[in-house]
Amino acid sequence: MAKIEYMQSTFCSDLKPRARLVLQCLILHSNKEGTCFPSIKTIAAECGYGVTTVKRALDDLLEAGYIQKAPRFDERKNGGQTSNLYTLCAEMEKPTPSDGGENPPRESEPYRPYEAAFCGDTPTPRNSCAQPLAYTFADGMKAVSRRAKKAASVMWTGGQPILVPP
Repeated sequence: MAKIEYMQSTFCSDLKPRARLVLQCLILHSNKEGTCFPSIKTIAAECGYGVTTVKRALDDLLEAGYIQKAPRFDERKNGGQTSNLYTLCAEMEKPTPSDGGENPPRESEPYRPYEAAFCGDTPTPRNSCAQPLAYTFADGMKAVSRRAKKAASVMWTGGQPILVPP
């Protein structure tokens, strides 16, 4: 599986954010065979996490089956342990297009900017803080106290008088 496919599958996973970021770091370090051996300190520095947090995230990834870990030892330095070897599992969940069975893929409408600009009733999204176009600064000032109105108008105009043509 290519690196981009691994990255896409991490976005679709149900991992915790820390495990997801550590997995993406491992993906960036991996070679064509899906193996890498960055140290825990390197992963922690690149992710902005502490060493303990990275260890927890690696444990989560091991339990979920996203990676395999193998210890590595240095023959030159009395057999001391070096960084672990991490192997990305090819069986990771990846988004697959539907085969037309239960839920066939939806087809989207082509984007038509001119139709959206000229149609009279454009729906506003639910739970939107967008106000209708008729909402103006003066309308908003009706709900504000007198002291706040003066401060707001100075901020709005930058201290310059507003000249409105007749």
